[in-house]
Amino acid sequence: MKIILRAAIVGFLIALIVPAGAVSPPTPSQKHPCHDDAFRFCREDIPDHAKIHACLIRHVEQLSPACRDIIGHR
Repeated sequence: MKIILRAAIVGFLIALIVPAGAVSPPTPSQKHPCHDDAFRFCREDIPDHAKIHACLIRHVEQLSPACRDIIGHR
């Protein structure tokens, strides 16, 4: 009985310490802010990274703010 109680307490403490988002893998758009914009504007250029980058630059005014920040700094 003590082992079960101890395991329950440890599980509870871990749940308090580890944020819920840390357990699930990130979505593609969380991995890279330009993911959705690349599929929206540059689908025909995928998987060529150089063409995708050039396409995103052409559409810079239409990009999401997070993607625009990345593209604008390159």
